[in-house]
Amino acid sequence: MKSRPDAHHLGLVILVVLWGLTGHFLIANKPAEQLEEVGRLRIYVAAITSLWLLFAYVAVGLRRRGLNVRSLIDPLPLTARRFGIYASIAVGMFFAWGLFSGVLGLFLRPDKAQIQSLLVFFPRGPVEKALWAMMSLSAAFCEEFVYRGYLQTSLRRFSGSIGVAVVLQAAAYGFAHAALPWKIMATVTILGIFFGAVAAWRKTLVPGMLMHAAFDLLAVFARK
Repeated sequence: MKSRPDAHHLGLVILVVLWGLTGHFLIANKPAEQLEEVGRLRIYVAAITSLWLLFAYVAVGLRRRGLNVRSLIDPLPLTARRFGIYASIAVGMFFAWGLFSGVLGLFLRPDKAQIQSLLVFFPRGPVEKALWAMMSLSAAFCEEFVYRGYLQTSLRRFSGSIGVAVVLQAAAYGFAHAALPWKIMATVTILGIFFGAVAAWRKTLVPGMLMHAAFDLLAVFARK
């Protein structure tokens, strides 16, 4: 049965739009020298804080409806066997996305200047790496919970279509990354569709959270 968005859903949309616009105007298309002046530690702390505030906003809304965070992540008990299955799915997702992104990169490959501007954000020391790890884990949990969990579930209820819900939550997820060059933002949007489709298929957020965390951590720690 379809329902209508309420003030809490509108507030979430506003938060996502503000986050995307803020990142776009402060970071997007800036030369590496200007981005270096912003400071990586400041960016990491701001990102971690924003992610958990977004999570808290959604969690409060759930409680007001008599729901809880645990049921949205996975309604089934997380046994060792089930976690092993989810981990196997996450590994499969990782390799499937690796193959697909290789093809996607032929069409959405950013230029060298854009890549150089992104490398400015990568950590360069133990403190920065520790904060990057915290940011990666926070993003994996909070973003999957907010976009693939709460938003996708709500959009499915509003539209009556899981396909529409998957695409719209991915569009919101992509817009939230408007600080990135547009080709990478488009790739993030497609990645959001991939995560959303798996969440809808398995009816759990755990594989997506595991793959998301591994993806963000390996982006830095697997580099030489």
